[in-house]
Amino acid sequence: MTQIKYLLDEHVNPALRTGLKARWPQIEVWCIGDPGAPARSTPDPDILLWCEHHQFILVTNNRASMPVHLVDHLSEGRHVPGIFILSKRLSMKDAILDLAMTWGASDLEEYQDFISHLPLSLELTICTLFQGLTVFLVQRDAETLCQATATNDFALPKVVDSRSFLARSMGRHVTRSLVL
Repeated sequence: MTQIKYLLDEHVNPALRTGLKARWPQIEVWCIGDPGAPARSTPDPDILLWCEHHQFILVTNNRASMPVHLVDHLSEGRHVPGIFILSKRLSMKDAILDLAMTWGASDLEEYQDFISHLPLSLELTICTLFQGLTVFLVQRDAETLCQATATNDFALPKVVDSRSFLARSMGRHVTRSLVL
């Protein structure tokens, strides 16, 4: 299991890193221009090479050319740990939550050679039922991605989508719905 690390493109607001590190200091987040990271104005294909070599997921708002660069990169037999493209509509708070949720619930290998678009737009519903039985539903646009049940000891069975980690981290007797 390889822990996710993020490299923020130079056009991504650096407040994203500040917000992530303020709440989750254990998340490794670098920015273009940091010591050891690619310099500002580095061409996108070189950034992909750096991400491949250092095993960082690239977080960018480059919707136009990054998919083309990824195709070229892959056609050369290369790989990339992943690319997350931020939506223009995505608030800073939601971007921070989506990246933290992905970091906590996923392995680096899950995103290899893929472009994922943020926001994840997941709704996590937690319902505490009788006798301490808890049901977790993770939904995207009314489609249930996973369902897991847990007893008082919070031993969850295997679920379809590992993003249910949020349910485990929220406490034992929570009943509410969150839009992430």
